[in-house]
Amino acid sequence: MDKAFFGIVRRFGLVVAFLALVSCLGAIAWGVMLYQTPVQRQLATPSLNYSQFKESLRPTPVNETANGSTEQFQAPGSSQRQSKTEFERKFDAFLSQIVINGNRYLSPDFTLREDRIRSACLEMTQSLPQDQHDALALAFMEQFAAASKKFADDPANRANVYSPSDKGDRWQAFINWITSELQRQIQAESERVQQETAKAMENRTQALQVFAMGGVAFIAFVFFTLMLVLIAIERNTRQLATSRADTPTPTLVA
Repeated sequence: MDKAFFGIVRRFGLVVAFLALVSCLGAIAWGVMLYQTPVQRQLATPSLNYSQFKESLRPTPVNETANGSTEQFQAPGSSQRQSKTEFERKFDAFLSQIVINGNRYLSPDFTLREDRIRSACLEMTQSLPQDQHDALALAFMEQFAAASKKFADDPANRANVYSPSDKGDRWQAFINWITSELQRQIQAESERVQQETAKAMENRTQALQVFAMGGVAFIAFVFFTLMLVLIAIERNTRQLATSRADTPTPTLVA
């Protein structure tokens, strides 16, 4: 009867110890995966698609564009710095393309001031993160230049132009869209980073709970392993005692 009982306990202990070990290893693996949840903190490169601008066109009141037109459509400035960084050279190269494209569309009624456009572009890109500022700013300027070329080459922008101010209003609407689109994308990327960071913190908190569960499973594994060791010791001791009892004791014959 005792042998049957200890046999059942031993099998049960083996099953539980095995399950506890598997649970412990699984909890460790799951906890490590949760704790190492990646966060993509780098903002994606801004994307300016001219076709999106055409889809977003709405009638623009004159009072919304008056300030912009009086600031941008004037004689070009002539101040230049002698020494420029690599970023400034590339920035100014894209800026020149934007001004050329804008003047192709606006001439002969208006002439863009390069210093005004530069100030506007610098203001647009000042909200970019410092560690990515140069790369994202140049990517933005490159796409701005490409979009401005498409704008200047689009025959639809020259149709139904009844006065020089119509051209100015259409160009200003394009600039407004560029500004709002960049701000929208930066805001969306910032929210994405915040959400991923919050999710990573939540997963780390959950990982600590999983590690605690793994610790409980490990304790259960150790407990049932010790129980199996004690059962094995008891069985060996019982067998040794039985073998000694079955061995006849030698007697001395006088």
